[in-house]
Amino acid sequence: MLKTKKDIKKLEANLNYIKNSLNQFTEDHFNETIKNNWTRLKEITAQETLQSMPIDTISTLEKGMPIHALTAEGLQTSRIKIPMNY
Repeated sequence: MLKTKKDIKKLEANLNYIKNSLNQFTEDHFNETIKNNWTRLKEITAQETLQSMPIDTISTLEKGMPIHALTAEGLQTSRIKIPMNY
C-alpha cells in the first residue's frame, strides 16, 4: 500500500529498474541468439551426417577430400571402422 511519497518513489524506482531490465532483451538480441543456435544446430547435424556416411561414399562425393587425413584425425563412420595406422 502506498502511504507516503517515499513509497511512491520506491515503487517508481522499482518500475524503472524492471523497464530497464526488459529493454536489454530487444528483438536484435533474440535474433542474434536464434542465429547462433541455428548455426550450431546445422553444424551438429552436418557432423552427425558425416559420421554416419561410409568413407567410400565421402571419397566418391568429394574427390579432393583428404580421406587419410580424416582417418588420421580419428574420423570413423558407423559402418566402416578404419584403423588409425591405415
